[in-house]
Parts: sequence; structure tokens; C-alpha cells
Amino acid sequence: MAAMSGSRQQRMLGVDAVGDYLLGLPLLIAPRRCAQLLALPDIGSTFYPRVLGGVLAGTATASVIERVRKDDDTPAGLGVAGAVAVNTLGGGAVAFWLTTPEAAGIPLRGRALLWGIASGVLALGALEARALRR
Repeated sequence: MAAMSGSRQQRMLGVDAVGDYLLGLPLLIAPRRCAQLLALPDIGSTFYPRVLGGVLAGTATASVIERVRKDDDTPAGLGVAGAVAVNTLGGGAVAFWLTTPEAAGIPLRGRALLWGIASGVLALGALEARALRR
């Protein structure tokens, strides 16, 4: 398997960081408002949405660290392979949950948006995995 070129890796890390920040920061900053906009049920706590937002923002920050670090052999951030793992597992977990009876209680608008988010994250993981193989 050929290694990904430096500029392609930098671009993928940048795309990953932007996507993760766009998804994570709103959950971290305004979890109740996000739940209302997504038509998700009010669970009475902002703990889980904030944790998810924190994980996404942390992943984005790790991608930024890896993207801007000096080119040496010392790993410093997430890297593209780590972003593939996070995006594939995270998107897959949401997609799987959406197929359970528990998700059936969420209004159509909320389910549709969650499917869109899961699909987008899975697609990003697939693009990153493809870029790693080039």
C-alpha cells in the first residue's frame, strides 16, 4: 500500500477538522437548541450531547495538531488513519442505532437529519480511507 502524499494528507486532515468542528461545537455549546432543531426527544440532560460534541471537537483538534505539526517522525495528533477509525465507528454506531426500535420514536425530521449526519461521517471516513491507499 502506497503512502498518502503529504499535501493530500494535509487536505484530508483539514476537511476532517472542519467537518468535526461543524458537528461538534454546536452540540458542545448549545445541546438543548441542537436537540430542538433536530426534533430529538428531550432527555432532560445535556450530558450526552455535550460529551459527543466534546469528542467531535477533540477529534477535530487532534486533526489540526497533526496537520500543522512539523514534518518529523514524532506522532502528535490523530492522523488520517485515526480519523478513518473515528468516522467509521462513530457514523456506523449512529447508523446502527437508527435501525433499532428505540430510534423509531424520534420524529421523521430528526431521524432524517441523523441519517444525513451518519452518512456524511461514513462518507468522509471512506474518502479518507481511499486517500490513505493512494
